[in-house]
Amino acid sequence: EKKLWQKQLYKQYYSELTDILRQYLEQQFHIPAMESVSSEVIMLLKQHSFNEELIKNMQSLLITADFVKFAKATPLADENDWHWKNAIIFVEQTKPAEIKEEQKEKKGD
Repeated sequence: EKKLWQKQLYKQYYSELTDILRQYLEQQFHIPAMESVSSEVIMLLKQHSFNEELIKNMQSLLITADFVKFAKATPLADENDWHWKNAIIFVEQTKPAEIKEEQKEKKGD
């Protein structure tokens, strides 16, 4: 909703996006993502046996975020949108089954 990357606020966009994902990983899977560097997060995801495609997309997101935040890189517009969509896919595919069932029931109302 903030449309940060559209306003060329790339560092803020990637900081917020990765913080949300890291908090999700901590709360849902007890992965110490907030205090881990990106490579450690990927290693921890592999240890939890997440889908390889999801891990690959998360790795791409975290690498891009690191370049934007620390090397002041400017990602392409397509990249920003792609990372956003893959973050949503990651959460949707990894959320606990009971939450998925609740959402299905709500859609049926």
